[in-house]
Amino acid sequence: MSAELHKPHQPYKPKAREEYMNAKQLAHFRNMLADMKRELSQDIDRTVHTMQDEATIFADPNDRASQESDMSLELRNRDRERKLIKKIDETIARIDANEYGYCDSCGVEIGLKAIAVMVVGGTTRIWGALIAGPLIGVAEVMTIAYGGSQIRDFVVYGFMIAILLLRPQGILGGTRSDQGQRV
Repeated sequence: MSAELHKPHQPYKPKAREEYMNAKQLAHFRNMLADMKRELSQDIDRTVHTMQDEATIFADPNDRASQESDMSLELRNRDRERKLIKKIDETIARIDANEYGYCDSCGVEIGLKAIAVMVVGGTTRIWGALIAGPLIGVAEVMTIAYGGSQIRDFVVYGFMIAILLLRPQGILGGTRSDQGQRV
């Protein structure tokens, strides 16, 4: 994969009281995905041309094996990129159908709540996320039931901030030194 793929895109900065996944946000994400797809396609084309240009047969078996190994690795990477292009196309189709940014099964906004689950559970532990997801969901439902829907986000993000202050590694996250070794 080329280094160009890792060039940073300008993050979308929503305005105050801007609707979630409005036309400007969707256009921003669509453009990012289209850029990624274009870069991946250029990489694939470049690899095909390079492989055709470097199609020499070496007399030495070690050189031949090395070339075949390099080509095999290159083809495997291009296959992954081809699959990624398919996923990008599926995501662009979701954007075009106004289904991007929402859960398939329940229609809830995906975004900051998912980040809250990750932070509360611990970024290095899947079990933390499995515990934090329902915990945050229950907190949100209880808030809606007893305090009104207007403050539900405040409670969820307040809970996330409290966890960050009291236990920055998350509920099931390891110690700081342990996290450094795991990364």
